Amino acid sequence: MFRIFFVLLAAAIITFASVLIGLHLMRKVQEAENTPSSAVGEGISAGSSYSGETPVLAKVKDVFGMGLVIGDYPTDEELDGALDALAESYDTVVFPLCDESGNLIYQSPAVCALVRMQPEDAEGLGRVTHALSAAKSRGLYVIVSVNASDSASSSAVSSAADAALMGELASFGADEILVFPGTDTFDYGTANRLRVYLAECAGAIDARCGLGIVLPASAYLDPDGAMQLQMIASSVSCLCIRFSLSGAVSGSAADVYKYVSDTIASLEGSFSVYGMRVVIESANSSMIAAQYRAAVDRGVDDLIFTAFVDPAILDVDFASVAQPEPQQASSAPLTVSNPYMTTSEDAASKEPEPASPAAEEPAALPEEPAAETPAAQPEPAYTDGQGWY
Repeated sequence: MFRIFFVLLAAAIITFASVLIGLHLMRKVQEAENTPSSAVGEGISAGSSYSGETPVLAKVKDVFGMGLVIGDYPTDEELDGALDALAESYDTVVFPLCDESGNLIYQSPAVCALVRMQPEDAEGLGRVTHALSAAKSRGLYVIVSVNASDSASSSAVSSAADAALMGELASFGADEILVFPGTDTFDYGTANRLRVYLAECAGAIDARCGLGIVLPASAYLDPDGAMQLQMIASSVSCLCIRFSLSGAVSGSAADVYKYVSDTIASLEGSFSVYGMRVVIESANSSMIAAQYRAAVDRGVDDLIFTAFVDPAILDVDFASVAQPEPQQASSAPLTVSNPYMTTSEDAASKEPEPASPAAEEPAALPEEPAAETPAAQPEPAYTDGQGWY
């Protein structure tokens, strides 16, 4: 009897101990998700400025900005000329500091110090610092954009290098740093790691420099993503939205206009709560103009283009193309109509209205054959003007 009691007691103790160990391990996992990783690469310090508290972030202003790629201008003089032209139409310049492969366009002394190496590209550093100081001297608000490293989505990679880089950019005079996370997936775990990453980076930058992040429209449209957005928004000064034009629209400018307009309308609450900014990406001028007009027509006045955009292409009335006005009654006076106010199918199927009989000159009298004048041709109902495509 005593032996049975001893066995049962031992089993109960083992079970209780297992439960305690399981709870302890679960707490450790949760703490790991909410604290910076201690995993660092060779030669990289594990130090972090993140204290676990919500960072104090600089406020950012509503902007109208354009991207300027430093490498597109071989000399500082050419870059200065581009900044002069930009300043005539925009109040903000955006300098992308990563190339198309995601690599930094200059050798960062701060990152080099972390990996214990001497920077060798003094020219690239000089071009970046000149670009920022030249823009500031022209009264422009300066935004620099960078691509986040893998540390933004993986707790196994240290964000020390990214934080050091952003601290350096703030010291160069950047008013705001804009982060492109490089992922379109924002489940709870990813959003939480991104929140910690942004908090670490925010802790490394000057308090006067803002920090923003660019997320795809799908991240805002997810009905189950409200908590993820709140988590990310707590670590940045500005939430930005970009629109993916692949698969969502048929490809025409009118379709892009409608897609962007409808998306912004459905996110009216988020725009109000978070003060969101629209980021316009495209290499096609008509797609750029369509996104811009949709945003402006929806009352958005905080937006930037990631590349060079001639302001002349933006003055297009896409609203009337997407929603043509009703046709006038047949009794209305004949007027000159713009064929681009209707769809291509309507324009192709529309029959020209017959000319008024009064517009046709009578034939000459028979007794004066020499003075006979041929009947005048009917005037066309409208003429095609020069339209913007």
